[in-house]
Amino acid sequence: MTADQVNAVAPALTKFFSAQTMSAGSSGWLSDSFVTKQNVDGLVNYESVLLSMNASGKLREPLSIVYPSDGVVTADYPLTLLTDANDDARSAHQRLTDYLRTPDVQREIMDTTRRRPAVPGVPLSDQFGARDLVELPFPTGHDTIDALLSAYFNKIRRPSRTLYVLDTSGSMKGDRIAALKSALVALTRADNSTVGRYRG
Repeated sequence: MTADQVNAVAPALTKFFSAQTMSAGSSGWLSDSFVTKQNVDGLVNYESVLLSMNASGKLREPLSIVYPSDGVVTADYPLTLLTDANDDARSAHQRLTDYLRTPDVQREIMDTTRRRPAVPGVPLSDQFGARDLVELPFPTGHDTIDALLSAYFNKIRRPSRTLYVLDTSGSMKGDRIAALKSALVALTRADNSTVGRYRG
């Protein structure tokens, strides 16, 4: 995908998203809201969340899960050792990783969380309607990533209204007011640094 392709499809995606009536910052809040209200015709969420909703017994009728024919995106959250670990910590991390990747544990994770196995050789259970999925590659060019983010935040998604209540009293002097200003810059997407552009 290129930046030009992103800009070319942005108008159609904007029209598609104009029908959106419910959105959320987290998959859990979105699914909980759907279960409570059940007043929209469809829901875009993780496969595991949709399967869990169907299995919960809380829906008036089960969701029909639709898989895009041109491909899907996989959410990948690797188990990472974040500290300057010593040999003992690295060894423990490796043992845990190896344990989680065993076929029996992968099957248990699949059955309880409705997530697909992360290792080959573990057959999918019957709960997964689509067996083989086309996985879309993540864009590799900065210009394409910038175009995607800009199109989504500035054109495609439904505008939201956010109110901030800021404490600027005397108790906020010094580091506190500086931290508040920094947080506000990040929240309002006014931070044009590399970190700021790709954060939230």
